[in-house]
Amino acid sequence: MHSISVSLIRNLQESRRKAISYKAIAKEFNLSPATVLKYCRKVELKGSGKRILEINEQVNREKFAEVYAKVKKIRKPLFSKKFSNLLGHLFFDGSVNFTLGRYDLTYTNASQKLVHTFNKNMIESFDLKSGKISKISGVNFDWFVCHHYSKSVCEFLSELSESFSTSDGIGVPTQILEGDNGIKAAFLGAFWDDEGSISDSGKLEGSLVSKEMIVGLSKLHFDLGIENKVYTNKKKGDFTVHINKNEVNYLLFQEKIGFSDSLVVHGKNSGNLKKNVLREKIRGYRNHLKLSQTNYLRL
Repeated sequence: MHSISVSLIRNLQESRRKAISYKAIAKEFNLSPATVLKYCRKVELKGSGKRILEINEQVNREKFAEVYAKVKKIRKPLFSKKFSNLLGHLFFDGSVNFTLGRYDLTYTNASQKLVHTFNKNMIESFDLKSGKISKISGVNFDWFVCHHYSKSVCEFLSELSESFSTSDGIGVPTQILEGDNGIKAAFLGAFWDDEGSISDSGKLEGSLVSKEMIVGLSKLHFDLGIENKVYTNKKKGDFTVHINKNEVNYLLFQEKIGFSDSLVVHGKNSGNLKKNVLREKIRGYRNHLKLSQTNYLRL
């Protein structure tokens, strides 16, 4: 890179403020793109200039995709228990990006086994290649992330829900609400693995910012015969579905939904499998009942 005059630098920077690309500026002033980058990299784009550049970058990505990115055919899955569970994970601890030029699906969880199961279900449901799984180091836990990239899958999923972010106030898909009990239970299983918690005292509940989703989840529980309540958390700005705490209800929850391989990430049971903690709580209820009956007979 050679030195250039102050006036030329001003001209370069003025062109950049108009949202002209480095390559186009270099061509106009007969310079290398590296030289233009050196003198213009700190130029801030504001307002319409920034927006124009974003649009141009988007257009370039789309042109690249049209030439180099072949849309691969996928298998469109039937609404099975496996697909219902997969769909739930995308809603609760996952994401589906519909942005043009960037079609990706991710799922994040502290349980490596859950993430690998998600990856397997994606492969089997849509006939995809294995996704990219990476590990993120955390303070108390490592987190595992699975990435899949597929325009066809994203477009298929967009027909089921306009968004997969519960912060957008979306509800339970109609196909789940109108599905059989197996499909409903599989969707709820994803919710409890991703968003559900079992406290030190045995309290079972899960929270989301979408009231529509929580109300729908509550209905699914009732459809399975599981008693529950919905609470509004005004301070946190979210909504909670709470499973009524008694042995019969918890046994029904364990039988119909249960946990798979998700971990407790808070409290004294942190690091343990949620299903093991639930099993211990139910065993505790039974022991307490036996003790109460024994004391009653002694009276």
